Amino acid sequence: MFNFILLTLYRLIVQPLVLLSALVLYAFPLKKNSHLQKLKKGLELRLNRKNPHHWSRLKKHQNPIWIHCSSGEFEYAKPLITALKQKHPHETILVTFFSPSYAQAVATFPGVDMHCVLPWDTPGSISSFIQHHKPKLVLLSRTDLWPEMPFQLKKRKIPILLF
Repeated sequence: MFNFILLTLYRLIVQPLVLLSALVLYAFPLKKNSHLQKLKKGLELRLNRKNPHHWSRLKKHQNPIWIHCSSGEFEYAKPLITALKQKHPHETILVTFFSPSYAQAVATFPGVDMHCVLPWDTPGSISSFIQHHKPKLVLLSRTDLWPEMPFQLKKRKIPILLF
């Protein structure tokens, strides 16, 4: 019951505030190389479906092992990806990231079969993402855990591991 209350508060208060803040940020010009500029680029990746890093451009129903990490935590995921590919070379590895600063590092790392920016942590976006990819397993980095994602995965009985 407590989890339901927290998720409801997250959906009713936090998600709308984050989305509203993002849209306000997106509307204003920003100085180059500012931290807010990086956030704005992340917004563009999520809003523009024609962007090559948008999840909807990836092939459907690959049943990947989905690994999600924030930008710097991709460093923790590298040995995990290497080990998975050595033991299971035919498995598809999908890596999502939050920050656009790691897009190139993720795209060029051996063993990453698909990559994209993490969609908004809203029921519709996460549900559509999961339906599109149909992951068999999700590995989440230790600090980039968003509430809606594990809720939607648990609902579909998709195993989640934190690393």
